[in-house]
Amino acid sequence: MPKPPPLRDALLETFARLGVESPEDWVDSQLEEGIPQLHRAAFLAKAWTVIPDERSEAWMEQLVDSYRRDPEAPYAGAGKAIASLRAKGATAMELTDLVRAMQAELLFHISYLLSDPGYAPDERFEHPLLEATRWALVTLDEQNQTGELIDGLHESVLETDPMGREVRPIE
Repeated sequence: MPKPPPLRDALLETFARLGVESPEDWVDSQLEEGIPQLHRAAFLAKAWTVIPDERSEAWMEQLVDSYRRDPEAPYAGAGKAIASLRAKGATAMELTDLVRAMQAELLFHISYLLSDPGYAPDERFEHPLLEATRWALVTLDEQNQTGELIDGLHESVLETDPMGREVRPIE
């Protein structure tokens, strides 16, 4: 039976597999500071998979096709807007830049909200039954018992952009 690689090597390989920039820094932070960086990176890498890839227009065509099949369906407004904007001369890259930026920003805001429930002030939450509301992203073990708190996700949203440009346009 082969001996498993040392933890540092296994972490380096896993961070590299997730596509993070400077995997060594993530590993050092996890090993030296005790921050669950692997879980943070894994969550953000998975979250980025639902944000459109700038190398493909398939997501746009799917939305437009869906809208044309059922203009009253949930989310149909996205397909309608894309079709309209394309007809007015918007390029696929312009639309992709817009959608990627907005979705990445939403990921940032949700991630921030997990760390600081007071982040987005809203008078509806100024009520004794809601003021103590807190959210968290945590790991779970096989028995669904709470494990590590995964905090500060918002700090890494941009640095985990799979394109490596922090959602900046190509041009």
